Amino acid sequence: MVEKTSTPKSMNFGNKINRPHLSCGQIILIVVLTVLALVMMVPFIWSIVASFTSAVDLEGNGFKFFYGAFTFENWASLFENNWALYIFNTLFIAFMEIFLQLLFCSMSAYVFAKYDFYGKKVLYKVMLFSMMLPGIITLIPQFIVTTSIPFFTRDIFGNEIGPGLYNSLFGVILPNAVSIYGILFLRQFFTNLSDDIGDAARIDGASGFRVFLIYFKMALPGITTLGLFTFVSTWSSYLWPSLVLFDESKFTLGQALNEFQTSASTGEMMAGSLLSLLPIVILFIFTQKYFLKQTTYTGIK
Repeated sequence: MVEKTSTPKSMNFGNKINRPHLSCGQIILIVVLTVLALVMMVPFIWSIVASFTSAVDLEGNGFKFFYGAFTFENWASLFENNWALYIFNTLFIAFMEIFLQLLFCSMSAYVFAKYDFYGKKVLYKVMLFSMMLPGIITLIPQFIVTTSIPFFTRDIFGNEIGPGLYNSLFGVILPNAVSIYGILFLRQFFTNLSDDIGDAARIDGASGFRVFLIYFKMALPGITTLGLFTFVSTWSSYLWPSLVLFDESKFTLGQALNEFQTSASTGEMMAGSLLSLLPIVILFIFTQKYFLKQTTYTGIK
């Protein structure tokens, strides 16, 4: 006697799969949120249009989505005003800070997660407490220390700097070479990795640095996320670079945009704003899963 089996609905290709239907309230909510999203996008869309519109067409014509003609003169004006140099300075600072933060924060996080040492709990609490302090409180002491370092008179490009690291790109980089947030964030990733992996590697003769590299590769998603957030915060930074750098040839994009607004037209300002915003938007589009992962780890764990 053969037992009769029923075909699951998901495997029954002759029948339609029942899918949940949206209620009337859900449809209204989706429509309202879509309209609100479009309304919030209007200023951004207008800034794109204005960046491709000449100053003559913009003057006195108010708000429009099309002014009759498109031009690239606003974008060309940026690079005539040394914006290529400002982009280079910002990229140099960003990549140096990413390299140093990932190096120092990952090593510190690994030690906090996998080693026991005297004063570990006290030091950990001090680090947590320091995150409660507003950054503006440490701004003046940080500036005094940065401008008091007596070991540098010229930067890597041969330009005179001083006192200390004042008016040097490294004066912007070194104070941000490590962050408490980065250490605590990566510590969570290293803590979740099994200690047995390191023990097995040591039994096989791996050195301490080799064991660290094994854990480093396993924590790569978290390290990548920290790198992305470091780039975003560095790219949009203005306050600290404006305190340390006064030579126009060393300006970052944030400083350039602030100085540019006194002499630029509306279209040029919109082009400059979009140029400073474009890398962040592109980065988020292609790496949004890492941003969501960061939210998950900092919001739940």
